[in-house]
Parts: sequence; structure tokens; C-alpha cells
Amino acid sequence: MLNWRSLLLVTAALWASACPTRIPRPANALDDADAIVKKANDRLASLTSISVYARVWQGDILMAAPVRMDLIGKRPDRLYFSILDPTQNMLGALASDGTTFTSFQRGQSSCLTGPACKANVGRLLPLSLEPRDIVSVLMGGAPTLSGVVSKTVEWDQRAGAYCIILKAADGSTQWIWITHTTWLTQRTRVADAKGKTVIDIKFDDVKKVDGKPIAHQIDVLVPKSKTKTIRIVYKEVELDDEELTEDAFKLECPKGATPTYLPCPVTSDPMVPPAKKDGASGSPEEETP
Repeated sequence: MLNWRSLLLVTAALWASACPTRIPRPANALDDADAIVKKANDRLASLTSISVYARVWQGDILMAAPVRMDLIGKRPDRLYFSILDPTQNMLGALASDGTTFTSFQRGQSSCLTGPACKANVGRLLPLSLEPRDIVSVLMGGAPTLSGVVSKTVEWDQRAGAYCIILKAADGSTQWIWITHTTWLTQRTRVADAKGKTVIDIKFDDVKKVDGKPIAHQIDVLVPKSKTKTIRIVYKEVELDDEELTEDAFKLECPKGATPTYLPCPVTSDPMVPPAKKDGASGSPEEETP
């Protein structure tokens, strides 16, 4: 015989589990956006370098096979990436001292060199960011807009975090979600003045490395890029390697490859897209993690 009381209890439980969790603002929450951002930056400043063995998906993260990448970032803007096939043979590599870069891919006759702008550095790891911003992202930080004219803070109950809102002179808006007390960046999103996403970065699977919390999964959405989505999953992480020298960020062109100078293209900055000054402000509720 059907127990209607039990059925109602189960239905109520399922209904409650389907509702989004709301985390109220802590009693000791901060009201100063600058103070919150400073705490998040101070946490990141304790890291000097990060070396990672990772699996990286590009394009459809549910369908594409991952590749292995070795990633090294050292403050402020030193970078090294290498892509390996399943047999650990190098498919390509890129190194940058923050000013210039060198990159090659197996099977190509040219070895690229030139200034370390975002377009050039992003040829191997397609992140439309400057070298110093990529280093920050690898460590769990959010690159910020330039030309910021206002900065406010809200408490996002669904994310259970502060939402810092930055407005740029051209109408672009950036949201940065930062946790209370731990000061970890959960997510950042940049939109142009029309509200269209320029870049969206989410940090998940936080684990401690040498006692320091590090996000082990980074999801990046760049709608206007060819790959659109990137997922980086850390498998092994080393922090603050004292033996990491400048030689780690130098790369010799392979024998037989022709060095080819690659200038930076003249394009608008995707972090600060040209737009009218009529962008919406406030936390985009439909986009909240």
C-alpha cells in the first residue's frame, strides 16, 4: 500500500535539493572592495613560481582527447610550455622571459621569435592574455581590466563569495568572485559594453600544495577564439622552486629550423574591447557559478 506521507517527504526533499543554495553574507564580511582585492593579491604574492604537469583539453572539453603539457610560470612574467604526445615526445614548446618569446612545433620548418605579446604567447596555450596574466592564472589569480574607473563589491549568495565589479572607461565590465577568509579567486568574467563575454575563467578543485591552496582545475572560455574552451587539470604541482633559473625560460630553435620574427598584430585588447560606455553593471545573476 502506497505510503502518501513518505511520498510527500521524499518529494519535499527532492524539491529542496533542486533549489540553489543561498549562503548569507557573513557577519564579519568586508565592505571595502580594495581591501578584499588586496587580501587576494597578498595570498598570490606568497607564490614565486609554479611548475605543473597537466592534462589540457581544447575545444569541446567533453569530446576532445587531452594532451599533456608541462607548464612553468615564475613571477612576474616568465613562462615555459611544452606539449608532449602519449610516448612523451615533444610536439611543441614555447618559452618567454616576459619581453620576448621563442616557439616551435614539431614538423614545422620555422622557429618563431619576437615580442611576448598575448597573440604570440597564445600560439601554444591559447589564452588571450599577457605573460604576467598567464602566470597569475596558473597560480589561481584573476587578470584585471586596464583603465578601471570604478570598483564596487557585492555579496553573491549563490556563490558564497564576494563579487568585485570593475568598470572600465570604455564600458567593459569585469566580475571577480573571491571567497571570504580564504581569499581564493573562484571565477572572473569580462564582458564588453554590450554584455558579451570576452573571457570567463573558473577555478575549481582546490587542493593544498605545501600547505598552500591551489586550484587544480582551470576552465577558460574565450568565445571569439578558435578553440573557445580550454580546460587545464593539474596532475602534479611544485611551488616556489628555488632552483628555477632564467635558463628555464630560454629556448633554442631546433637544428634545421629557420628563425622567423613574428611581430605583434595590431588588434584591440580582448581584455578591454572597444565599446560604447553604456554597459550594464552589477553581478550577472545568470552567470553566477
